[in-house]
Amino acid sequence: SLATCSHTGGVMSHIFISYSKDNIDFARHLRHLLQDAGFAVWMDETGLVPSERWWSTIDANIRDCAAFIVIMSPDSQESRWVEREILVAEEPGVSKPIFPVLLAGQRWSRLADVQYEDMTAGLNATLSPRFVTALAQYAPRNTGAVAPPPPPETAVEPEAAPDPRVTSPPPSEPATEPEMASAPSATSTAPPAPLPESKPAVQPQEPSTPPQAGKATLESLFGSSIERAAKSTSDDRPWLQKWALLLIVPIVLLAAFLVWLLTNNNRAPLGFAGNPVTSNEQWQPYIDQYARTFAGIDMVLVPAGCYDMGGDPEAFQAAAEGGKQCFDAPFWISRYEITNAQIDSIGGFPGDQRPREMLTWLQARDFCLQRGLRLPTEAEWEYAARGPDDLVFPWGNEFDRSRVVWNRSPEQGSATVGSQPDGVAWVGAFDMIGNVWEWTSTSFRDYPYHADDEREVDNDDPDIRRVLRGGSWIDGDTAFLHAASRDGYVAVDARSFLGFRCARDFEG
Repeated sequence: SLATCSHTGGVMSHIFISYSKDNIDFARHLRHLLQDAGFAVWMDETGLVPSERWWSTIDANIRDCAAFIVIMSPDSQESRWVEREILVAEEPGVSKPIFPVLLAGQRWSRLADVQYEDMTAGLNATLSPRFVTALAQYAPRNTGAVAPPPPPETAVEPEAAPDPRVTSPPPSEPATEPEMASAPSATSTAPPAPLPESKPAVQPQEPSTPPQAGKATLESLFGSSIERAAKSTSDDRPWLQKWALLLIVPIVLLAAFLVWLLTNNNRAPLGFAGNPVTSNEQWQPYIDQYARTFAGIDMVLVPAGCYDMGGDPEAFQAAAEGGKQCFDAPFWISRYEITNAQIDSIGGFPGDQRPREMLTWLQARDFCLQRGLRLPTEAEWEYAARGPDDLVFPWGNEFDRSRVVWNRSPEQGSATVGSQPDGVAWVGAFDMIGNVWEWTSTSFRDYPYHADDEREVDNDDPDIRRVLRGGSWIDGDTAFLHAASRDGYVAVDARSFLGFRCARDFEG
């Protein structure tokens, strides 16, 4: 069995959920429902650091919980771990209030004297007001809410050709966030609205061709000197003029080419980035050199290479083996999560440089497409997070809580993007773990991952579950906070812990 709770050092303020591993999808669904209702929830698949002893951590969280929920199903009834967790909750001196939730089968005779919550609708089930009220008698609940933002007024015309420019420095907004009077509304299923266009800091320039760029620059530098030299030689020694031209013309052409390279540095060398890297360290010297800005969005280049997708489910309960994935060509990915300022509207949490959440998958996809970009596939996202070294976390293989925006209260919410610089990934992307879960283009399907099995088909079906990556500020459990973790929501879900970043094909 697995379990969920928010461990706060002995302060009983969280809910523990006991469940069988076979019911993990429903347990996650219940977890999100409880979080949306304002309760603190911790899952052992997300809160256990690999070096911790699993049972001792679970046992401590049961003892510290304010309420104990057990999911009743035939699978959990046969689970010795669920039985063990219930025994701890019923221990003299512990005696937690137990709330049975019926998922499948019959109610258990051992809990026959306890009122249960019928959630046999599974992933379509919701919390009844009666159940929420009963839980709130034991577990503190944050009931503040911020209304979802009004839909933006106008749509954006697609940009014909985004103009890449050298990346701007990281956001200058301080890492501390303003206190909120109340927490944001965590879920919405309103139909997607068109999004306003972000405002690039610099107006795009008309593209130039190599001859004109070189000619204009050379003439401004020493064109008159060349002209005088040629005239002088033609007056004195006609034969010397030919030799002068033979020498000057190649020099001019070479200089023009060099000037063109300097003034058209928006194209990284495919000859280098297209060569597969075999270690993360190989790319370190080139992170900033090949960073660019497209349509006002800072992006970093992810070189070609291979990695092993997924992870060991025994070490991380949210992981599974996804198979070896290779990229023959590099691609771009946003350096930061898309912010309120870039969308020119505010989500649940105020602050220009905080990630824009409360957007559906459809809205996130359209925002990227309108700028000549796209959402990353989940395979691209994971490669950008861990690299050919197959790191468990962007920074290494040991969890370091100081590098992640996680386990925060609804009053705190998300943090300024890039506020944890020590958690940066090998390609220079920030907040790949924590802050907000990030939409990808991929439909949520079982592994192994195959891009050609229709999971990457783009359509407007609102009921398709799309893959989310990276964990968020609301997660107090490290099983969701690693490079291989994945979750899924339907395309019209919008929550206070869901954001996104964009990607772009490399066009060398």
